[in-house]
Amino acid sequence: MIAVNPNPTLPLRVIVVTARKGGVGKSTLACHLSACAGPGAVLIDTDDQDAEGSSATWIKARAAAVPRFYSFSDFKQLGLKRLLATAAAEGATHVIVDTPPRADAAVADLMRLADVNVVVTEPSYLPLSALPRSLAIAQAAGKPTVLVLNKVKGQRLEAEQTREALAGIGMPLIECSDLAEFGRALATGQAVHEFSPRSKAAEQIGALWAQIQKLIP
Repeated sequence: MIAVNPNPTLPLRVIVVTARKGGVGKSTLACHLSACAGPGAVLIDTDDQDAEGSSATWIKARAAAVPRFYSFSDFKQLGLKRLLATAAAEGATHVIVDTPPRADAAVADLMRLADVNVVVTEPSYLPLSALPRSLAIAQAAGKPTVLVLNKVKGQRLEAEQTREALAGIGMPLIECSDLAEFGRALATGQAVHEFSPRSKAAEQIGALWAQIQKLIP
């Protein structure tokens, strides 16, 4: 079971989840992390493809009242700063921001507003070729960053080579396996620690959440 902090007096913490390449599981992780954050959680979808498999899809399937959710339409109308102010006024403790699969000036602006940035990739050629740009933007943002190597398949050579290549990158590296529980949980409107609390997937999301908490100033 993932420990959460229900104290509504805590200052607002902002976690921005990014990936330059689509399909690496960025929105999946954002959804699970927003459930980790407990009753003070807010999830913001800044992806203009919000009707096509983004975090908005999970929210529609979710029966629980948390996290509170701001859609892409809300973001487009108000912008992130105003949404953060609204979340803080409503007693939020954590905001998880799901971004579009790009590494451009708009995403860079979002990353500068974060307390912690989460950069997601996977051990395959195209996502890894897009990673340096994402890491450069994260470095320029000047905020603590954790890199997630997602969809890792056992002891395959690609994963081992990727670990070796990222060993000296100078930021925490968390691995999440290519496990069916991640998607199955979302399909039921749940997070993995709700759907299968003793699973390896729940353990991995818990480790990622714990690392994020260590990086929060």
